[in-house]
Order: sequence, then structure tokens, then C-alpha cells
Amino acid sequence: MERIYKRISNDHPDVTYGRDYWLHLHEHEESLQLLDQKFRNTLNVAQKKASFRIVEIDTTKYREEEVSQLFSGYSTDFCEGGLCGNWIKT
Repeated sequence: MERIYKRISNDHPDVTYGRDYWLHLHEHEESLQLLDQKFRNTLNVAQKKASFRIVEIDTTKYREEEVSQLFSGYSTDFCEGGLCGNWIKT
């Protein structure tokens, strides 16, 4: 939600009220939390069936270029056999 509100502020800096007008139906916090929970459950089931790693990057902490660099670095680490753990959070 933080990322969504930040995007709204960046895209529409002149709007100081009525921010809900700019939110899409699927961008309400309750819906996003439910989707997040279902997505994580699905990933856990998938990890039991196949061996793969998950990297979760908090995109509110990093600029787009930094996210790209983190993703690239984790991909390289994985290919070189250096990425440990089932779920890596950054």
C-alpha cells in the first residue's frame, strides 16, 4: 500500500484529498493482503513439488535501478550455487 500511495502522490501531486478515487478496486489493502496470503501459500506448495529459491525484494526501500541490480546479483549467485535458503528477503 505504501508503494501505491507513493505512486499516486508522484503521479498526482496536485491532489491532496480524495485519494481513494485514484485507487483501483484491486488495490485496496484487504484485497492485497488476501492475494499476498494466497500467493505465498501457492509458492509454499510449489516449493514442496520442485526445488527453487524465492527472493523477495521490498520495492519501497529501493529505486528501480537498485531493484534491478539486486535481482541481477541474486540471479548470478543462484547460477553460481551461492544462494542459500528457500526464501531470501531484502
